[in-house]
Amino acid sequence: MKKLCLALGILFLFAACKAQKTNVTKEIKPSNTNNIPLVNYKEIGAPLPEFKVVRLDGTKIVRKDAQYDGNLFIMFFNPTCGHCEEFTETLKKNIFLFKKTKVIMVAGSMMQPYLPDFIKKHELSKYPTLTMGVDSSEMINKMYMYQSLPQLNIYNKERKLIKYFTGDIAIDSIRSFIN
Repeated sequence: MKKLCLALGILFLFAACKAQKTNVTKEIKPSNTNNIPLVNYKEIGAPLPEFKVVRLDGTKIVRKDAQYDGNLFIMFFNPTCGHCEEFTETLKKNIFLFKKTKVIMVAGSMMQPYLPDFIKKHELSKYPTLTMGVDSSEMINKMYMYQSLPQLNIYNKERKLIKYFTGDIAIDSIRSFIN
């Protein structure tokens, strides 16, 4: 009887181990139960996602505010980043080019304390085509490439991504996208 119990115990243990191993190696596939098409907002041709950027004065910029006849530049930046400061100065020096093209500068929400000094230092209140705020809709997670800052996403008038740049951005490389 002891041998039978021992044999059954070993058999049970073997079966349990085999079952556990089988479950571990199964491929887990994400479910899309709502049949909603999954969109990669980082791919060229992707639509501009819904977003909410909150300015320092509390006003919000949302996707419907970006509907006008011209390209849209969305710049992800960090107000403590040297490259971001340099590109901001480049934008300011060439602001005369941006007649129909707007730039929305988006920082992560944890950067909000640094924005007042950044705005003051670069005198951004003088440039109405440059608007700035913090991301309050996880826009950065959907669109940022996590390569380097600044990142400039360029959307056409249909609000489809047509080009993006990261790191050091020369005005000559974006000139053809400015309306």
